[in-house]
Amino acid sequence: MSAAVFVAHAGPDSKTEAFCKEIISWQKPIYTFESDYNKNLVEMGARPVNMDNVFLWANILAVNIGK
Repeated sequence: MSAAVFVAHAGPDSKTEAFCKEIISWQKPIYTFESDYNKNLVEMGARPVNMDNVFLWANILAVNIGK
């Protein structure tokens, strides 16, 4: 199973949003793009990723998962 999940977008009251709530209940980190469109995900606990540093974030995540 994945150590972390990245969700590009999940609309309010969507099946994807419901799945994100389930993942959070498993205490798995969820990341999403920093955007007003993803405010619902951030409010439930997803960690926003700024587009300016998405490549840096991906490299850091890859190193941490590899440990």
